This record gives sequence, structure tokens and C-alpha cells, in this order.
Amino acid sequence: MTLWGKLSQPKWVNSPPNLFDIVTGFYPESKPKAGTPAHRPCLVTAVYQNQETGNYACEIAYGTKSTKAHTRIGMDIVIVNSSDLDAMGLPMATRFDLDAGNRVTLEWSETNFMPWSGYSTPRIGSLTLDYQKEYAWVMARRGGV
Repeated sequence: MTLWGKLSQPKWVNSPPNLFDIVTGFYPESKPKAGTPAHRPCLVTAVYQNQETGNYACEIAYGTKSTKAHTRIGMDIVIVNSSDLDAMGLPMATRFDLDAGNRVTLEWSETNFMPWSGYSTPRIGSLTLDYQKEYAWVMARRGGV
């Protein structure tokens, strides 16, 4: 990337998210609806840095308002409690789909991530410690996949 390219990108691009951060991004959908991709909350499940370019990438699990709590509890992270939602910066009940085939790795760039209106960065929050423990339990139950 040229010096001009680095100067013209938003400052947040140079500061990657952390594991368990909740960020807003454009999850690539296999059957997208008409218009642009959904700008949705995503859970960061891994962070990588390219040693040659210094650029960052994140593995993410997409968030959806379709909680399916009765069938997906114990398989995904489902957040419905209003105080938990507030603590994590989520505006509504959200389920993060942890299926291996639904987690994708995207470059941490303004092409893939963008702040919601009123935010200066795509980071909106982070899983609380209790939900981080639940994530570990769910992934162990899934066999680490």
C-alpha cells in the first residue's frame, strides 16, 4: 500500500479489534437480498496480522436478530437480556452464529467494516466475561470447531 493509501484510510484501520470484540461489518452473504450487504454486528473470533504488509484480518461470526434461542442455545452465543445487550453495545437481541462454515476471515479495512452512525470505529463493544466463558464452553462442546 502506498503512503497516500495509508494516510487516506480511517485511523481505526491501524488499530485491530481484540478477540471477543463486537464490531460492525459487511458479512458476505451467500444469498444477499437486493441492495448492499447487511451492515451487522459481528463477533471477532480470531485476529491475524500479515507479517509482510502489517495489515490485519479478523475471523468473524455474524450476528442476527433471528435468535432461534429454542434451537440454537448451547450452539451459538445468544444475547437477549437487556442489561447484557447494553453492556455489549448491542441495540437488540442478537445471536452470533458460531458454525465453522459461517465464520469468515476478512481484512480489517473500510471495505469490510464500517462504524455505525454516531460511532468513530466499527467496535461497538465486547463480550462480557460470562459470555466469553460461554463461548469457550460452546466451542469445547463443538470440539473446537
